[in-house]
Amino acid sequence: FGLIDRYLGTRNHRMDNNQKVAKFICETRLADIPLDAQEKTKLAFLDALGAAMSGTLVDVTKISNKFAHRCFPGDQATLVLGGGRSSVMGAAFANANAANAFDTDDDNPMVKGHMGAQLIPAAFAVAESQGSSGEELLISIATAYEVGFRAGRCWHENHDIWHGCGAWGAIQNAAACARLLGLSETQTAHALGIADYHAPMTPMLRDLAHPAMVKHSHGWAAATGISAVELAALGYTGIPSILGFEEYDHFVGDIGEVWHIGPVLGFKEIPGCAYGHLLIYALRQLREKHTIEPGEVESVVVNTFYDAWILPKHKPKTTEEAQFNVVWPLACELYFGKYNPLHQLEETLQNSDVGDFLERIEVKENLKFTELYKQIDSGDPRGSFVSAVKIIMKNGIAHTELCELKSFGHMLNAQQMADKFRDLTRLVMPDDKIDEIINTVMRLEELSNTDDLTALIQ
Repeated sequence: FGLIDRYLGTRNHRMDNNQKVAKFICETRLADIPLDAQEKTKLAFLDALGAAMSGTLVDVTKISNKFAHRCFPGDQATLVLGGGRSSVMGAAFANANAANAFDTDDDNPMVKGHMGAQLIPAAFAVAESQGSSGEELLISIATAYEVGFRAGRCWHENHDIWHGCGAWGAIQNAAACARLLGLSETQTAHALGIADYHAPMTPMLRDLAHPAMVKHSHGWAAATGISAVELAALGYTGIPSILGFEEYDHFVGDIGEVWHIGPVLGFKEIPGCAYGHLLIYALRQLREKHTIEPGEVESVVVNTFYDAWILPKHKPKTTEEAQFNVVWPLACELYFGKYNPLHQLEETLQNSDVGDFLERIEVKENLKFTELYKQIDSGDPRGSFVSAVKIIMKNGIAHTELCELKSFGHMLNAQQMADKFRDLTRLVMPDDKIDEIINTVMRLEELSNTDDLTALIQ
């Protein structure tokens, strides 16, 4: 009877928190959002846009575009960079998959997932179809991030297995779209409940074991958020969302008073699964101290924590396998000098020289590093993410470096984010257009609608 009591008994939902979240979504004004949160929201928008545009090079985006045209046809919203136009749900689905295609999108230690790659395509598609102002778009995204931080914490606490961020992300996506479509507080609360109930379950550990295009289910999370809002607008009802669980009041009750996006949301400097980033940072630190020529490397020994050690180590055959491979990025960094998104594509995957480097890398679990990981994973500030790389040269000399981080989402400033955006989008467009996009995004709140930005990315 434990589960029955949990959902039907005294440990019920705090309806005031569901109502509080709905009120926050519907009534927040630009002046209510701290300036650092406004700026971080624009950087998040730029980050997701750069990820989506560069992601058009990847097969998952090409397939998603075809699927959008076949199953969600229409002329309401844009599929980025030559994808054409489709319905709002189609554009959100395809662009969300594009934004995570290279795994370069935002990250954070609070919910350990990618928020913007699903949220921003959903919000942008709705805003484009509604003729929403840049200010309304900015407010919808900023408030939805706050909902997402809280929904993610509730979700992980409530489930025994780890779900990818598309699960709880459906709730944040519904929050943004409810704001843009002007739903009432009651309708918004129903939309959150519908998104919660219909959320993709994303058994992420199974995808880590067998990497595939399904990944975090960003496309379906974006579409689920939109469909939840459209249903609620028609009178379809939903359950009270997980945000109202009494035991999660400490996660949710401060919404509107505490803004997480400024201090918590970070951005990736390196594509792919963050656990492999430690190895690249360690190698870069070594190269600052020593000359390490690829042809002079005899072997590499990596010591890391269990959750990184257990990731695939064989030569990847697909983009998704490359992203979730703990040593492929290190092999590419050794061979090419710097790992970049293109190294997840077929040309590099078939490169026998990089494959040879892969064979020289041995990965070991370090029990101390595993304990530190368990600490930080449980919220203990004494914990950290730690890995060590030992490079053994053909002359017998060995160089060792340890890298320790508290988060893989880095607090990059506006100039660093602009540089990251340029690095990503130079793969698909000329420089003059890139700078125009950056300038347009960074004055988002001044735009009367999204037309100027849409014209730049279509």
